[in-house]
Amino acid sequence: MVKTEKKTILVADANNTARKILAVRLQSLEYETVEAENLEEMDRFLKSQIFQLVVADLKLLGQGGEEVLQKMKGKKPPIFLITDRVPGEGGDLAGTYPVTAVFHRSQRAEMLARIGEHFGAAAEQILEGETKGLQILLIEDSNTIRGFLRRIMTKHFPGSTVREAEDGRQAMSEMSNKRVDLIVTDLQMPGMDGQTFLKILHRNPVLKYKPVLVLSGSFTSQLKEELKAYPTVRTLAKPSSEEEIAVTLKDLMAVAETLPRLVGGE
Repeated sequence: MVKTEKKTILVADANNTARKILAVRLQSLEYETVEAENLEEMDRFLKSQIFQLVVADLKLLGQGGEEVLQKMKGKKPPIFLITDRVPGEGGDLAGTYPVTAVFHRSQRAEMLARIGEHFGAAAEQILEGETKGLQILLIEDSNTIRGFLRRIMTKHFPGSTVREAEDGRQAMSEMSNKRVDLIVTDLQMPGMDGQTFLKILHRNPVLKYKPVLVLSGSFTSQLKEELKAYPTVRTLAKPSSEEEIAVTLKDLMAVAETLPRLVGGE
């Protein structure tokens, strides 16, 4: 747990689920939060309360958002923007809004670490807290590729536990008595292949929303279309870079975290 003095953060996001998830996570780090679901609420809170930091969704700002943020320039708290665009340190948005940093929605852990650094906390402690206890299952028949993926998981998901399976049948056995939060699987494997594994997974009402990254060197257009029906499945071609895999997994986890709540839970 990160110990801080009383700090209040305004979380402004029209996405109710995403906003509440972030607010709860900030509260677990002992920050106080105030939530705004639209521009009018954001403007009202900024006029009536003092905040040490503002986290706002770029889409929420919309018409008139620039005026709201410009009022803060020079005398108000730092602003972190959340966006679906390519993230950067302000980037081309810095000239439009008086922002401190911009984060993609998939970069929640990095944003929390940056918030912690702003308030004098250790970034490593927050990053590990974000993924500590995460259970990851790698399904791949190649020892070399499993080793490569394991190194990525260990580096980008600190504090997680990584288990391995050589095919879908072994993976189902692993999942029968152990919790799994994230799955990375190949398609072409001996025994039960990845495609069969996914079909079995998505027939199960408890398991069908598990986030899955499918890696393969032979995607057909038909298969890609079929996989689009699964909201928590992403695909990457082999070979893919460490950065591509890490960014895709973080984006996938962010989507998977909100989806069960939006569809009524499992």
